[in-house]
Amino acid sequence: MTDYLLNPNGDKNKADFFKTLGYNMKNRERLKKDILAKLKMNKALSYGKNINGDEVFQVNMLLGISKKRMVATGWVIPKGSKAPRLVTAYHNKKLKGRSKQ
Repeated sequence: MTDYLLNPNGDKNKADFFKTLGYNMKNRERLKKDILAKLKMNKALSYGKNINGDEVFQVNMLLGISKKRMVATGWVIPKGSKAPRLVTAYHNKKLKGRSKQ
């Protein structure tokens, strides 16, 4: 989960964005903890099924240590499973980062 979002050798744009929020490979467990805590506090949006029959949804959440920004997280619950799995996260520029979350 966090190796994908924070890995500077992977998607540099994602790693750079999360770095501006104060997250990096050294504190990746903090990002994981923050995402899971916000997942419980926020409602799922864009809920549906993909072509494989997996449930997919988006959850917007305010994240950050050094500064806060709205982050859209994409999740999938594979067909036959009950556990959601994070598949992506990115800056949701459409929403302002001044939420009280």
